[in-house]
Amino acid sequence: MGVSIGGVKEVTETGLGLPVYDYVSNASGATSDTYTFFRGGASGVQVATVAIVYTAADKNSISTVTKTEP
Repeated sequence: MGVSIGGVKEVTETGLGLPVYDYVSNASGATSDTYTFFRGGASGVQVATVAIVYTAADKNSISTVTKTEP
């Protein structure tokens, strides 16, 4: 998937490169969503977190997407 902001490519076409996982939890806020990925079920090992921040509460426009790995 390619994404551009103002004509400038912002995301590579290889995706987020998530590690192997079998469970995802979601925490949703007014202007953000956080997805936490686990291997071994809900109480397993956390392998990655993806945080999406939106520009407004309607969540129609993404400001940033950040992936972290422990």
